[in-house]
Amino acid sequence: IGGEANGSTPDAVVVDDKAKRVYVGLAGDNAVLAYTTGPTPHLLGAVATGNYPTGVAIARGHLYAVSAKGYGGVPVTSRKQYDGNDMVGLLNDVALPTTKELATGLTHSRALLLNSLGTTRPADSPIPDEAHKGQSPIKHVVMVVRENRTFDQVFGDLKRKGADVEPKFVEFGDKDAKGRTVTPNAHAIASHFGLSQNFYSDGEASIQGHYWTADGVSTDYTEKSWLDYYSNRNHSYDPTAPVVYPRCGAMWQQLAAQGKTFRNYGELIGVATSQTPTVTTAPNSSCGTPGGTYDAASAAGFDNGLGANLSLTTVSDVDKEAMWEREYTPLIAAGQMPQFSYVVMGNDHTDGTSAGKKTPQAHVATNDLAVGKLVDFLSHSAAWKDTLVVVVEDDSQDGLDHRDGHRNIALMASPYIKPGALSSVHISQASVLHTVELVLGLQPISSYTQYAAVPYDLFTSKPDLRPYTAITPTYPMTATNGSAAAGSAAALPIDTSRIDVAGPLLEAQLWQATRPGTPMPSSLLHELATRAGISPAALAAWAQGKVCTCTNAQLRGVIDP
Repeated sequence: IGGEANGSTPDAVVVDDKAKRVYVGLAGDNAVLAYTTGPTPHLLGAVATGNYPTGVAIARGHLYAVSAKGYGGVPVTSRKQYDGNDMVGLLNDVALPTTKELATGLTHSRALLLNSLGTTRPADSPIPDEAHKGQSPIKHVVMVVRENRTFDQVFGDLKRKGADVEPKFVEFGDKDAKGRTVTPNAHAIASHFGLSQNFYSDGEASIQGHYWTADGVSTDYTEKSWLDYYSNRNHSYDPTAPVVYPRCGAMWQQLAAQGKTFRNYGELIGVATSQTPTVTTAPNSSCGTPGGTYDAASAAGFDNGLGANLSLTTVSDVDKEAMWEREYTPLIAAGQMPQFSYVVMGNDHTDGTSAGKKTPQAHVATNDLAVGKLVDFLSHSAAWKDTLVVVVEDDSQDGLDHRDGHRNIALMASPYIKPGALSSVHISQASVLHTVELVLGLQPISSYTQYAAVPYDLFTSKPDLRPYTAITPTYPMTATNGSAAAGSAAALPIDTSRIDVAGPLLEAQLWQATRPGTPMPSSLLHELATRAGISPAALAAWAQGKVCTCTNAQLRGVIDP
């Protein structure tokens, strides 16, 4: 739709020869546009659809549009559920629209894209409006990207007025059952600074999630192929292939093109591509065709440090933060802190209960301390007066959440964040990047960021410079998993060497580790039977919160002990 940045994603077309019209499905705009046919097509209007239309057809005087993601997400309240499996497609069936109806539909479609309910900008907000982007008292943004936790998994224990939580879904709350703190910094930062309880992943899994956090858009190829990666076919992970590269490049290319300073600690997405760059802009676009025009600057800003986002748990996030701190100390002292910093901290993905590896709680606690130390360091530095820290998960994967399987965590820390703010404004990962664009004065990286709501209610015009002091979790961060108990989920090996291929067994291991003796939900048992081939005897025992009195060899298949 006119004036948009990259992201409308036209991916379906049908011609109405009788009416001399062409209908084009725009997956990124949740709409079907109608044009006149002929050498100079004219836009007639639009029909609003469900989420991500991927097919259009005409039959019996009706226009049909198939939206692959239907209404979007749903509550994930059982272990059987998974974001990628819980989206039900939607079929729009409307009588072929009149010219007047198309014009009205275009206005409606635009209004849906620009829906900013609850996001009215206060006149004195430190987040500027579009007309004054870049004119903010905030000069530096540090974005910390973690791995795969839902809101209820961590903040289901939040005891705040208006908190929208479900305590029975907590797995990595402030304290465990023995009173040992696991995520004290996440909870303290939420109390000291601000937290969104209505923040959602734009993608369903990590393969999309890292594109959304680093690109502000996920290409049509990625949206349609990630399912194969998670299937038994194990489609390869191809973060630098030309087909996954968004037209305007990733955040790094945008920052470089617009003269901003940046450092990237660990995010492989968008660092380089094998595609030949071009400078020719596509119609209605402000950038060239996908290409690596600014790949050299992007690569120069990348610091593999102690591991990229592929090394989720092999490197301690505390070690990574210490390295980051050593590098930023002289930069801050010299007044050269980059305007944008991106730090991958993936320990909260965990290794499940694999013998000899850190326990899930130890991994999460390590990640929590690293985040606390980063905020601590910055808040005690000269850069704090004009810095914003944003902590998000790349996606929420298949953890439990009573609102939506896409709901995850967005913590914000800055002198310009209202102390104790709890936002209910509906935002997403694109909202975070839109906020960055307004603060740093960037042109929209995608139409998603261009239209995304901004959580103005988290910010204040009156800075509070009080520093934050990190809290060391009392859960032992060196704790490792012992030998797996015979008949438990831990007795079966999982693959954590690659992003998110461990399957439901990881979730079963996390359940037994964080809720020992608690009956496993029937829905997870069903998933373990259908996707992991767990035997009926094991399922029956796990359903009672017990281990199976069978050999480990008998955990799989249909062999009873």
